[in-house]
Parts: sequence; structure tokens; C-alpha cells
Amino acid sequence: YDIAELAVRYYHLSLSRNPQALDYLRTERGLSPKAIKAFQLGYAPQSWDALTGMLKKKGYSYEQMVQAGVAAQKQGNSSAYDMFRARIVFPIFDSQGRPVGFSGRVLPGDEGGAKYINTPQTAVYNKSTAIYGLLQAKEAIRKHDEVVIVEGNMDVVALYDGGFEQVVACSGTALTGEQLKVLSRLTKNIKICFDQDVAGVKAAQRAIELAQ
Repeated sequence: YDIAELAVRYYHLSLSRNPQALDYLRTERGLSPKAIKAFQLGYAPQSWDALTGMLKKKGYSYEQMVQAGVAAQKQGNSSAYDMFRARIVFPIFDSQGRPVGFSGRVLPGDEGGAKYINTPQTAVYNKSTAIYGLLQAKEAIRKHDEVVIVEGNMDVVALYDGGFEQVVACSGTALTGEQLKVLSRLTKNIKICFDQDVAGVKAAQRAIELAQ
């Protein structure tokens, strides 16, 4: 939890120092500074050791960084390298407000690798139960007695900015029974708002069957 918290702060500060990433969020995506701050959006620099170097100075071992899901290690190598590089970073919080994982998105023009990469399974991050935006949406879900589930993290932030705060996403995975159980403690009214392509329609049909 401590390593994830330091990573959230580091990435958020790094975003404020990267004009290209800030321009993408503010201009291309039209996000307000309020939304960027509310979701603690960040930027991982194009570096193999920016975050790991900072954490090393704070006294954390490479093994701990790997266990926290912010670093990776090559087999047989004693050092570690940053898991997220040259990506917009979306921190994922648990229902108690603790950061547990991250999702990283490439900037337009950098589509060399996967568009999104996510924290691997760790002692505190379980992709089957993690719900992006739940911390920010919790009170609005109770107030409106409904939750709207969307596909992408960016959709959650954009809708929040547009005044729809009862919105969450299923953290880079298909909607799971565990996620629905968590949401059902807040409301029994679930709305599915997935992308209107073939994959989105199929995912919505599966989600409806699971929710029923």
C-alpha cells in the first residue's frame, strides 16, 4: 500500500511536468483539472528506472516493488525496471481509498505496444474484484440508487466531468460476479453502457445474464 501510494503521487506530479500528456487529457479528451485531480491521473515517464530509482532512495527493495506490481524483473536479474513507461496512468483504489493497482494507456502516436497494460495480480490487487472509479462514485451510487458500468477508465473520468458521478468501469477485464457483488451492496440498479461495437454488445449481453 505504501509503495502504491508513493507511485500515485509520483505519477501525478510527473503529469504536471509533461506538457504532451497534459495536453492530451485537457485538450484532446477535454478533461477538467478537477477531474484529473479527483482521479489522481498521472504520467509514467519514458524511463526504465524513474519510479524504481525514487522508491530505491526511499528504502524499498526491488523485490517489494515487484510484489506491489509497479516494477518487473527479468529472470536471473537482481534489479528491476518500471512496469509503466510513457503512459497515462490511472490509479485504482479499493473501497477504503487505498491505491492497489494501476492501468496505463499509451499516448496517441506511441502505439508500439499494447494500448493498455494493467498491474498484475498482487497481494492487494485482484482484477476480479477491482472496480475502477468506485471510490469516487460510491456516494453518488447511494444517492442515485444506481450504478452505470462502462468499459473504459477514460469513460469514467469523462462522465464524472460531465456530471454523471455514479459511473464505474470493470478494470480491464470482463465484468465478474465478484464485482457485481461489491456493487450490489450499494445499489440493486445496474445500467450497462458498453461500446456499441460487436464486442461491446456481446459483453453487455454477458453482463446482463451475470447480473440477473
